[in-house]
Amino acid sequence: MRTRRQFLLGCAGAVAVLPPTRSASSFELPNLPRPRFHIGQEAIAPWKSEEGMRYGRVAIIGAIYNPTGYEPEGWWYLPLWVDNPDCPWMVGKDDGHYWHEQWLKAA
Repeated sequence: MRTRRQFLLGCAGAVAVLPPTRSASSFELPNLPRPRFHIGQEAIAPWKSEEGMRYGRVAIIGAIYNPTGYEPEGWWYLPLWVDNPDCPWMVGKDDGHYWHEQWLKAA
C-alpha cells in the first residue's frame, strides 16, 4: 500500500478547510463529484481476515479526490478509528492510509 505522502502527490484535488474569515459562499471548489462522506461523519470500515468479515467504526478526518492515475478514481478518505475490535490500540488514531469510497459503508 502506498504511503499517505505518495498518494497525495498523485491526486489532483482535495477538500479544503475554509479559513474562519471567509464564508463558504465565497469559496468555490472545481467541479468534483459530490463526496459520499463528510469530515467528522462516522462510517463502517469492513475488511476480510482469516476469521471472515470484520467491521470497525471510523470517523472521517480527511478527504481527497483522485480523478485519474494508478489508484481508483473517486473520493478517498482518511479514517480515524473510533472502534476497532481487532486492534484496540488503534482507537483514536489513523493508520496513515486513505480508503477509497467503495471500501467504506454508511454508518
